[in-house]
Formats: sequence, C-alpha cells, structure tokens
Amino acid sequence: MKRKRCTICGKKFELHDMFAALCFEKQIGYGSVHDGETFNLNLCCDCFDKFADILNLICKKNIFE
Repeated sequence: MKRKRCTICGKKFELHDMFAALCFEKQIGYGSVHDGETFNLNLCCDCFDKFADILNLICKKNIFE
C-alpha cells in the first residue's frame, strides 16, 4: 500500500501520522468559487498542529474545546 504524503511539507506519513487520521476530503458545493472541486488535505501530526494554530487565529470562535 502506498503511504500518504503530507500536503504541506511533503513528508511520507509515519505510523503515528496514519493513526492520527488527519485527512480531509470534501467536495465543494454551490456558492463557492471552487464549486464542484474536491478539497483534499492530508496532514502529518506536526503540520496539523501548525495549521490548527493558524486557523484558530483567523476564527472568531476558539476551535479548541
């Protein structure tokens, strides 16, 4: 089986990255400039931490509960 790569850093997923399951796939619906496209994001644990911290900064509500 081919190992996934992190979308941000390009690192091949290690065992702990695969178990963390930080992979997102969503088809974009009507109302977006990306209508019909598929959003794919595979993040290693290190990049997920960085991504989540940045995302939390731009959100009005804390994303961490």
